Amino acid sequence: MGLKVLGFNQDATCFSVISPNKGVTIYNCDPFGKCFELEKSTGNEGQLDFLVEMLFSTSLIAVVDKTIGASNRKKLKIVNTKRKTTICELTFPHEIVDVIMNRKIICVVLNSDQIFVYDISCMKLLRTIDVRGEKLKYVHKPRTARAIDEMGVKVALSSDNSSVLCYSSFSNLDKDATPLNNIVVFDALKCEQIKVLPAVHHSNVACIACSSDGTLVATASEKGTLIRVFKTCSNDDGSNENLVSEFRRGSRPCHIDEMKFNDDNTLLACVGASDTIHIFHLPSTLEAVGTIDEDDLLHQSAGSLSSSITGFQHISKGFANRFGKMVISKIPTQNQQRHMAYIKIPENIKYRIGFPKEVPNSIYICGEDGNYLVYSIPTDEPGPCTLTKSNTFD
Repeated sequence: MGLKVLGFNQDATCFSVISPNKGVTIYNCDPFGKCFELEKSTGNEGQLDFLVEMLFSTSLIAVVDKTIGASNRKKLKIVNTKRKTTICELTFPHEIVDVIMNRKIICVVLNSDQIFVYDISCMKLLRTIDVRGEKLKYVHKPRTARAIDEMGVKVALSSDNSSVLCYSSFSNLDKDATPLNNIVVFDALKCEQIKVLPAVHHSNVACIACSSDGTLVATASEKGTLIRVFKTCSNDDGSNENLVSEFRRGSRPCHIDEMKFNDDNTLLACVGASDTIHIFHLPSTLEAVGTIDEDDLLHQSAGSLSSSITGFQHISKGFANRFGKMVISKIPTQNQQRHMAYIKIPENIKYRIGFPKEVPNSIYICGEDGNYLVYSIPTDEPGPCTLTKSNTFD
């Protein structure tokens, strides 16, 4: 196994990687350099696998060593990197698949689709959210229950003290439908639900990101062609207008690995299994927008085209269906914006992204090829980002 990049911390001042020879290493971004190593277990020569969540640039990290044994995959350690000591250790009933935290809250996600919310100051359990259990209460079909086992909840937490937690949940439009396409917005400090964003995509939400102040949440579909941005706060006028931006990443399906907002919520970046990192521009005034209804567009277009097509009502149903799809494919998606900046990367190498708070109009990326790169984002007109700094790690 080669390098595995785990990702940047909340403000992109550090990033962590797994090295086959060294275990977990944390690097400082600026100035670039190694700042901590968590050595691999003695006698472990197999494939290393860790979950690591950093708390900004503090000496506190959360670690799950998933390398050896099923029991270790259920065990979370809070480690002091300066003293190299374990502050506390928690064991869960199922395997841990994700850990996220800020200065107030730590959330642990299990493969049973349970989310454990803790007060980080004393590690007191505040709430257990059982996403799968809530769905299974209402499921009537065994096939539906089996399908739920194959899915996974996606979570994101605001990095500031507002502690807005966003997580995917099952559709409530159909009791036997299984898509994880609702987004629940949850106040992790007060342990109360703020709102539910229903059916943000037709299929499962594959990736989710929360802005640092918790006011916005971005979601990506399984196909990865469409990214949507929603408001998380309750609407003062009682309306249900939540969607504020809709971006089209591309026409080819692509799994989105990660999305990030910059600190002032003017940019959103995404990276996945393609050869491009996309950076989208968010409007300064976030007004609600609507998604395009293909049926309405087809109806409008058919009306304007029918006058020029003789005997349209007599054509076969099969041809009509094909013609309708052709018309839809030619209609411009007026609400869907494309990227304003991009970075080309090798398609077969995984990268992670981070927006540095102290360096505006810049983006950091680190890849499993051992490259840490700094790019300047164009501000005058859309185009490629400019490489300004590069370093290597191992």
